[in-house]
Amino acid sequence: MDTSMDSIRWSVAEEPWPWKGMGNHRVLMTVEQAAPAVLARIPWRRRDVKPEGIGVRIFDLKTNQEVLNVHPLKITRESGEIVFEAAAAGHYALYYLPFEIAGKAFFAPHVVARAADYGQADPAWVSKVRDSVTFPVASVQEIQARTVQDSFYPMEVIASEDEKQAVLARHAGKGFLLFPEDRERPIRMTEDLPAHWMKSGPSDHFSAVVRPNEYFVFQIGLFAVQQAIDIQVEFTDLRATEEKTIRSASLTCFNSGDRDWLGRFFARTIDVQAGVLQPLWFGIDVPPTAAGDYSGTVTIHPRGLPPQSVTLHLSCQGDLLPDRGDSELWKHARLRWLNSSMGLDTETAAGYSAVRLNGTEVAIQGRQFNLGPCGLPDRICSFFAPSVDRLQDSPTDILTRPMGLAISTVDGPMTWTSRGLTLNQQGAGAVIVEASSQAPGLALETRGRIEFDGHMDCRMILTATSDCDLTGMALEIPMQRDVAVYMMGMGRKGGFRPALWQYEWNRDCSNHHCWVGTVNAGLHLKLKHDDDVWDLVNLHSSGFPAGWYNNGLGGCEFVEQGNEVLIRAFCGPRKLKAGEKVSLRFSLITTPLKLLDLKAHWQQRYHHIDCWDGRCPSVEEAKCAGATVVNLHQGGKLNPYINYPFHFMREMKAETEAAHAAGLKYKLYYTLRELTHMTTEIWAFRSLNGEIYQEEGEAVIADQFAEREQRDDISGGTGGPWLREHLMGRYVPAWHQPLPSGEMDQAIATTGLSRLHNYYIEGVAWLIRELGLDGLYLDGVGYDREILKRVRKAMDRARPGCLIDLHAGNTFHPAYGMNNVLSLYMELLPYVDSLWIGEGFDYGESPDYYLTEICGIPFGLTNDMLQGGGNPWRGMIYGMTCRYGWQQGGDPQHLWRLWKMFGIEDAQMVGYWCPDCVVTTDHLKVLATAYVRPDGKALIALASWATEDVTCHLAFDWKRLGGERQEVKLTAPEIPGFQAEGCFDVEAGLLVNPGRGWLLLLDTAQAKNAQ
Repeated sequence: MDTSMDSIRWSVAEEPWPWKGMGNHRVLMTVEQAAPAVLARIPWRRRDVKPEGIGVRIFDLKTNQEVLNVHPLKITRESGEIVFEAAAAGHYALYYLPFEIAGKAFFAPHVVARAADYGQADPAWVSKVRDSVTFPVASVQEIQARTVQDSFYPMEVIASEDEKQAVLARHAGKGFLLFPEDRERPIRMTEDLPAHWMKSGPSDHFSAVVRPNEYFVFQIGLFAVQQAIDIQVEFTDLRATEEKTIRSASLTCFNSGDRDWLGRFFARTIDVQAGVLQPLWFGIDVPPTAAGDYSGTVTIHPRGLPPQSVTLHLSCQGDLLPDRGDSELWKHARLRWLNSSMGLDTETAAGYSAVRLNGTEVAIQGRQFNLGPCGLPDRICSFFAPSVDRLQDSPTDILTRPMGLAISTVDGPMTWTSRGLTLNQQGAGAVIVEASSQAPGLALETRGRIEFDGHMDCRMILTATSDCDLTGMALEIPMQRDVAVYMMGMGRKGGFRPALWQYEWNRDCSNHHCWVGTVNAGLHLKLKHDDDVWDLVNLHSSGFPAGWYNNGLGGCEFVEQGNEVLIRAFCGPRKLKAGEKVSLRFSLITTPLKLLDLKAHWQQRYHHIDCWDGRCPSVEEAKCAGATVVNLHQGGKLNPYINYPFHFMREMKAETEAAHAAGLKYKLYYTLRELTHMTTEIWAFRSLNGEIYQEEGEAVIADQFAEREQRDDISGGTGGPWLREHLMGRYVPAWHQPLPSGEMDQAIATTGLSRLHNYYIEGVAWLIRELGLDGLYLDGVGYDREILKRVRKAMDRARPGCLIDLHAGNTFHPAYGMNNVLSLYMELLPYVDSLWIGEGFDYGESPDYYLTEICGIPFGLTNDMLQGGGNPWRGMIYGMTCRYGWQQGGDPQHLWRLWKMFGIEDAQMVGYWCPDCVVTTDHLKVLATAYVRPDGKALIALASWATEDVTCHLAFDWKRLGGERQEVKLTAPEIPGFQAEGCFDVEAGLLVNPGRGWLLLLDTAQAKNAQ
């Protein structure tokens, strides 16, 4: 039987067949004459490990009837011999990796392969087949894949064992073999060699035609023959003439490292196990003036073995390539983005002023740090007014006394003696703090960085100068009690702060952070690892921060003592030997993070649909509804593949231009936490062996608590069929999306922080430049503040005025690490323009919960409601509506029209939390917020948290409303679905239904004119 690749045609179906029950791969055969039993010899060269355990299905293509009498004679990875009954002459199809999908298609479906069970075959027929020696032979014509993406050809068609051994014999004595390969054929397999390499075998040269200014990418497959090796890569210059040289510094092996997400250069030794094929990806930065023919070498240096080289021959010809090749995905030119430094500078982001250093005082926008001799803040204060939309002259002190690292022994507390404090400005955006202190037997080094957004990263390194027996160690943050009104984090649901709260470390929870404060002044504390990690759910992969955890003795407590609330992040007792070190790293963020921009909030009204039924957001519909910003979600026909929005650029650009013509902004869903299987660079990313993709563990992928609780295989399944068939292992299934086309977007989880984020930042800037997009919609975030800070800078430099809005669900749940989502994302919020925090939230919660966990106002941000459309009456207390078009309900159009009629853009929001609020009620569970215009008009929002009908009276600050007490009426404009039209006397009682409220118009200017 001829099993060579040339013996059969490999193709892709003109029209994909239904995959359910059939799979993605079939063999097309012709039977010349009907026969009780026909033999099909199939040279399928499969990469799945145990093909004998997976059944096949055979269909008569004319009648579409399944052939039930099927019997496999021999099934191996290289070929199959299968006998089947051919009741009629004609064309037949054999499906050889059929499967079903268990459970829902969303949330990592579980693929169940069809078992090799042919119980439907007639036993008598099977008996005759077993007794037979010869059979008529079906003509096997081609092996076909459903789609181009499903095809195994050519890089997943395995070499036979004989072919492989013949190649090894021809190169006996070599510890490894090198197979140069073009970028058009990414190396996919690691445990097998591709059959198409068997003719030419390994090679020591590679030739290609490139264009001036192209970023040219190619591969070398390294196969370790008999022993594990570790390698390093060396380049020579590519020379055409002495005058024309492409320097070796322009060549990159992406597997060897380069520049991480913080701009730090790193080098990596590449380890290759015996019998494993390691793809090595290379890039060459071809200069714009490089026409000519060049030669150079790539040399692989394995430890303990002779090196081998591949000679490169490049013919650079043709016109200059203006975009380096970025617009043609197959060229893989964007791999250079992995090593990007875009946005890595010490400048401020748009909207923030430069840090001002004056002695030991560090002033940032609306806030101030005063550093003490040990490098920790002696004083932190906020200049934000309670309305958060302006600054005031008098500061609000957050601390009662200096912060400190309190250490005790059996002899009592220790006292630190300063050995020096220095503060140095680093560009416009940061101040570096360095301090040294000592105590008996101990030395303390403090290293801090205070940035323009109010974030202070601090690392304290404690060194024992002699043996020490410490009975306690704690970071102490003493806050003013009248500032520490609210709290969320460290296992505490958002709301009023309790008199006592104690936190214990838990590997299942990544909630080692908290916010404590009031609306216009607060502190966020995060206890951090020494290394940069981004734990969204749990600490399974990163482990506990060793210094803070201290083998379970560490924790954090919040204790109210008189006029002070003391936050103690304690480590517990420990014994230190001379020279032993303990590292304690934490971050502080002062809030609010920015001035509340209500004018922008009223102007940015969102049209947002999920697109999963194939729709695209309609620009015309959005404009008619009163929306001003359109978000293009993932999963629809324009942006079908999650976090890889590069396949439909022309169509997206047309929609963006249509939105701009209608006076609307157009934004795109694009974040990182998972990445679609349709990522062109997926094989290059996989070759980096765990740097980009998670290779084990689990992914928490959606805010669907009930479904997760019902399914025990939510993260243990295989994911979609493409992942199972092509990746086969070393991946973590993440979000899956059935597409309108009938296909499935199948994503895998990415790692928390990696060079993928360099790629992402470049991708965001490229999309904004190429398409004219107006910003990003972030559905959860899989990266830290350093990345979003760079994204913000890159966006603003590509297109000033871009917007970022952040969506997240309610993560205060065991499945999500008992995380308060705004505390979890606090370090990202300075770079966000608006929020959509609402999925899974209960709008029946108390006002203090709204203020801390939903509305965003204490942090200088505004929010939209989501779950079930939210509560429109309570929402207006905080300036919130739902978004137009979202599937979960709610319609803000009528409220938007009222905003426009009233002219809310020119009003100041005076909430119930403001000491100088202009309207109050005489009922504790009915709250009022006033929107006051300069011309004397006011819009009063009332909402009830009572469980029954209540009657309340309103009290007004007439002086702030424009003069003496006025004889005016309160009018309730008709708002469909919200309230009926009405008119009320300002002194009369007002009936408010439970969970509802009123929007009332007050016009003091008209009253003055009437007088």
